[in-house]
Amino acid sequence: MPDATPHHGIPPFVLGMTRREALAAAGSPDPLGQQGGGGASTSETWFYSSMQAEIKFEEEFDWRMSSITIEAPSATVKGALLIGCRAADLSFLAASVGIPDVRQTDDFEESGKCHASELFDLQFWEHEGRIVKITLFPQFEESGNVPRWPAA
Repeated sequence: MPDATPHHGIPPFVLGMTRREALAAAGSPDPLGQQGGGGASTSETWFYSSMQAEIKFEEEFDWRMSSITIEAPSATVKGALLIGCRAADLSFLAASVGIPDVRQTDDFEESGKCHASELFDLQFWEHEGRIVKITLFPQFEESGNVPRWPAA
């Protein structure tokens, strides 16, 4: 599994890709899941079980790829293997590769906890004391509403 780059993506996915670009880069996803409210879909999530990856497109961002979640234990972030690490070690391991601000942000009790880096727009998902997946987001303009899409 390739290395994930915060604010950019993990090959073959680059944040900001269109659905057409994602299909060209990775082929067809597993069965498509759509999420939305009020009868109209506002987001679409694609699953690639062979890569242990989930990508999300949102209407709010002109149907561009707005997040990438990876679960593959071999995936690295800035060269560090963080999936599978003990949650107690996450802050130290992340800081060792230049992600100094990882903090627990939410506790969903039985379903796990969320740790995040605001500097790098990353979420680390903990279950039973281990990091089980990581979500990458684009960097946003200071207003917090406009994503800065990386160059492909």
